[in-house]
Amino acid sequence: MFDTSAILKPSIKSRFRGFLPVVVDVETAGINPENNALLEICLVLVEMDDKGMLYRGKSYFEHVLPFPGAVLDEESLAFNQ
Repeated sequence: MFDTSAILKPSIKSRFRGFLPVVVDVETAGINPENNALLEICLVLVEMDDKGMLYRGKSYFEHVLPFPGAVLDEESLAFNQ
């Protein structure tokens, strides 16, 4: 008998048309991109289990040095820690 479990198993590749889904989160020193710096960026990979349910995969993050002359809003810094 032919095993159809491999055929019916959901695939993240087919679910997202061949693209790898990621969630991107950024932390900034304010809301004005011309004056306030990007402080941190985080990427979270999206994984899929055998039942087709999505879950959080590995995370990657990096702190970003502010550009010269950037305004660092104290409230934003306190919120972002």
